[in-house]
Amino acid sequence: MNSYLIFTSGRITFAVMRIAVNARCLSNVQMGPGYWTFNLLQELSKHHPEHEFILFADRPIHISTNNNVRVEVIGKPVKNVLQFNYWLHSKLKKAVQQKADILVSLDGTGYTTANFPQIIGLKDTKMLKGSSWFESWFKHRHFKKLSVKAEKIIVVSTQVERAVKDDFQLEDERIAVIAQSPVSLYQPIEWQQKQYILEQYTDGKEFFLFTGGFDPSRNLLTTLKAFSWFKKWQQSNMKLLIAGNVENDLSGLKEKIDTFKFRDDVVVAGKLSPDQLHKMMASAYVMLYPSKLQTFGMPVLEAMRCGTPVIASTAIAPEVGGETVMYVDADNEKDISNAMIKLYQDEDFRSRLIGKGLQHSNEFSWQNAAEKLWKLIEETVHQRKGS
Repeated sequence: MNSYLIFTSGRITFAVMRIAVNARCLSNVQMGPGYWTFNLLQELSKHHPEHEFILFADRPIHISTNNNVRVEVIGKPVKNVLQFNYWLHSKLKKAVQQKADILVSLDGTGYTTANFPQIIGLKDTKMLKGSSWFESWFKHRHFKKLSVKAEKIIVVSTQVERAVKDDFQLEDERIAVIAQSPVSLYQPIEWQQKQYILEQYTDGKEFFLFTGGFDPSRNLLTTLKAFSWFKKWQQSNMKLLIAGNVENDLSGLKEKIDTFKFRDDVVVAGKLSPDQLHKMMASAYVMLYPSKLQTFGMPVLEAMRCGTPVIASTAIAPEVGGETVMYVDADNEKDISNAMIKLYQDEDFRSRLIGKGLQHSNEFSWQNAAEKLWKLIEETVHQRKGS
């Protein structure tokens, strides 16, 4: 569709674009590609009100956004990978070609059979894995085709960039890093609020915060061992507070906590609302993030934005941690416990880490990320229209 309209007023020339967004992932805007898509969309539509954003989905989505954004439901709800493939290459392709100038799809999918401008996002290489061998094969094969077809591939970190380049042999100019950022909710809280959280969860005691729940890849078992060493060496009344999903306890971690020597100093808070988690992070003495799984590390940025120092493994994206966290070996409980002791004993060092973290985390913003994406959108559409 030739919806790219040029208006001229005096010496100023500007264009109105219709940007299609694959909105299937917006059923969950709290995490994953939905979080990435939603926050970028909010900034893009706010700062570019003259352009129209059309969200295409296979079912109704309920989000609060700006006036230049509209939702269109096309086709029937997708239930499996084959139905999804049909929806993508029939329903979505037809709608985008008729109504838009470009497709932005940040869930690692797009159409591979049309010569139409598209920018494809891949938040994590885990998105290319499925619940079965067939689904994993399909996703990997689909993205391999997309990596050739799409004008640009965007990723959230240099970690994912390296993995995608190695796996799909992408040239540097065809891939770009557009990082995530904490939402504005995450910031330091007043002393009175912090005291309330301490009284509510830990009987007024300071605490280390672990937010990975019972997910084995987040390394709770090693964290418990590190906490045990800390307690033995320090004789402190410090608590360990566990937040996150504790429903799927596939590794029997609850049973291990029940028999843990210092179980009275372990508090399982479970899954929290975003507001509760923010207050918990801002109240913690130290945030523990010894993940074994390579990850962007959003909780690390969120904690730093709250004024909380962080102990993290090198699995997080290097640009996220920078020189503002204490790095540890995720497999070594004594290394983790030594870092806990260092921050517990050296208040000056802890204060410096807090200051560095606040400064570093503020370098990440959704506005900057959205402007990078907008530049790619403009360049892609202009190149297509000019060719």
